Amino acid sequence: MTNEIFEIYNASYSWTVEDATNLTAVEVNDTLPEYLRFNDNSLIVVLVYSALFVVAAIGNLSVFISLFRSRRRKSRISLMIRHLTIADLMVTFIMIPLEVSV
Repeated sequence: MTNEIFEIYNASYSWTVEDATNLTAVEVNDTLPEYLRFNDNSLIVVLVYSALFVVAAIGNLSVFISLFRSRRRKSRISLMIRHLTIADLMVTFIMIPLEVSV
C-alpha cells in the first residue's frame, strides 16, 4: 500500500527521494518564488522585529510591574494605562513572534 502511494506521489511530481537528497541549498532556493526566499531584506526584518520585541517587552513589563506594586489610590488613568500595557504585552508576545516566523 505505501509503495503504491509513493509511486503515485513520484509520478505526479516527477522526482524521487534520491533527487531531493542531492539538492543543495542554492538549488532549493532557486526553485522557490522570490517572496519565499531568505535574503538580506529578510534578515533586516528579523533583526528589527527582534529589537522591537526586546524593547517592548522590557518597557511594558516594567510599567505593568510598577502599576501593580503601587500603593496609591487606583484612578481611572492608572486603570487605562494598565489595560494599554496588557494590550501592548499581548502584541509583543503574540503578534511579533508570529510576524518574525512568517
